[in-house]
Amino acid sequence: MLDAIRTGKSWTCSNTRVDVCGDSVQVYLFNNLICMIDNGLSGREMYVKTTYKSATTKSRLNAILRAYCNTSIYQKDYIWYYSDNTYTNNARTFFI
Repeated sequence: MLDAIRTGKSWTCSNTRVDVCGDSVQVYLFNNLICMIDNGLSGREMYVKTTYKSATTKSRLNAILRAYCNTSIYQKDYIWYYSDNTYTNNARTFFI
């Protein structure tokens, strides 16, 4: 998955899919968008969507976040937080 994101090539394996469309890379888990990286004119932005909160979603997002943003998601009392202790609140944009 990380290789596909880095090289900008579409890829599928089991329940995870990376789609490349122009300057945008989208990561899906069970056909639900969990992350989008946009290489637009304003710089490189990563939009992380955390509405479908499962252990697998967290695992995929943590791999991406550690590779590109030097952060991660953890869970405390059934609530998801980023490593800077901010509540995930369903979506967040990172500038990478």
